[in-house]
Amino acid sequence: MKQAFLPYLAAMLLTLLGSCSHSDDFAPWEQAVESFSVAYFNWDYPKAASYATDSSLPWLSYAGSQVTQDDLELINTKTELATVEVMPDAVIVNDSCVVATVLVRNFLEMDSIDRQPVLREEATFCFEILGNNGRWAVHLTSLPRSER
Repeated sequence: MKQAFLPYLAAMLLTLLGSCSHSDDFAPWEQAVESFSVAYFNWDYPKAASYATDSSLPWLSYAGSQVTQDDLELINTKTELATVEVMPDAVIVNDSCVVATVLVRNFLEMDSIDRQPVLREEATFCFEILGNNGRWAVHLTSLPRSER
């Protein structure tokens, strides 16, 4: 009886191990841009910085410095977080550079100084992701702007 049960148990274990954690399906650059985007579009700039290149940090600091108390109150009234989806049309420039499009839903978009953020249902953004010594990070040359 125990011997008849072992193949069944082994098959169940393999199925469970294979179905856990979809993040293994992502390339390292995809994990970096997804994590960056989730943090950035939920206004968690310190966390976004951990998925960005060092030269991107001034842009994140600038974005954070523009957040007002009114903005924070508006953010805290949101009932749902922004969600992101890395689109499958990424361009692999070389072994250390990828350009990816990210679809962002349900996010507050910073408008301009002295204007409240605007709730956007959906927008796409293009990011450059650089790899260095096995670490992939989003590289900003300006604040992210949606594609028109």
